[in-house]
Amino acid sequence: MVHLSKLQDLNLGENPITSLPSNLCEIIPNVQNLNLNGMDFSEQFEQLIESLMTLPHLKSLYIQLDSEEAVDQLMSSMTELQFLNGHEVEREQVHEFVEGEDDDEEDLERYEGLQENVIVELDEEEGTYDDIERTRNNESLL
Repeated sequence: MVHLSKLQDLNLGENPITSLPSNLCEIIPNVQNLNLNGMDFSEQFEQLIESLMTLPHLKSLYIQLDSEEAVDQLMSSMTELQFLNGHEVEREQVHEFVEGEDDDEEDLERYEGLQENVIVELDEEEGTYDDIERTRNNESLL
């Protein structure tokens, strides 16, 4: 078996590969940037995620995903990923706050800050978006 321990960038895009080996970390342990665009992993998606999770240094991934659920599943599994398809990954840590249970001033400030977030609504047909400032305008979120 070939071991490419010094390889950091790997472009496998547009190849007829439908799965990756489960021991990927043994083959390319130091890969940081991986391009899997144009490849169909739809039937082996779970196995793909398991293989990618073995890459401890993976920071940037290019891959075509067919649904938001697939993106969510990938992002929740790949917590160290910094870039997906060239875009910086922004993870918001949502902290559960239950008023009255071990109140902490820092938790309260974080919770109140989340309530003031601006919600962006995208109209895909029009290609436009509108900022919805519901909490600032005292509108209900429901």
